[in-house]
Amino acid sequence: MKSKVRYVTTFHGDGTRGYRYQANREDGPVEQVYFTEKQYGSIEAAMAAAEAYSIERNNGQMKRHCRAYDPRSPYDFCGVALDIQRNKDGTVRSCSWVARYSYNKVRFNIRLYGYKQAFLNAAYERIRGVGVQPNLDPNSPPEPPDEVALWMEKVNAT
Repeated sequence: MKSKVRYVTTFHGDGTRGYRYQANREDGPVEQVYFTEKQYGSIEAAMAAAEAYSIERNNGQMKRHCRAYDPRSPYDFCGVALDIQRNKDGTVRSCSWVARYSYNKVRFNIRLYGYKQAFLNAAYERIRGVGVQPNLDPNSPPEPPDEVALWMEKVNAT
């Protein structure tokens, strides 16, 4: 028998959003159950229902679908990204490190935390949300892009 992979992930479509429990085998999906915002009254209630269903179907374990590595990322990991907000003239207005996982996005503002601490917070938030990722070293943030380094110098000077 082929192995079965089960997880919960978000979905959006046809004017609705929510969560989907999906069980896959190597040859494709064998079960999909949707938990919509409309059906449960709120996105939080839909998420709770999907998690409860997943726990029931997986012998007490909750599984979320998240990639551990994204080859499109300029960094060596997925789920932690540098978000740069720009003014209309293209200059940097603010920067944050963002931790993303299947149902959550948490920002850590560089002006508030500093570059390294914001990265550290985002990395640990990602690890807390989806578990340890071998390619994410929270103690080694990538070097900031030149425009972000200039922006940080201006912020620190004021």
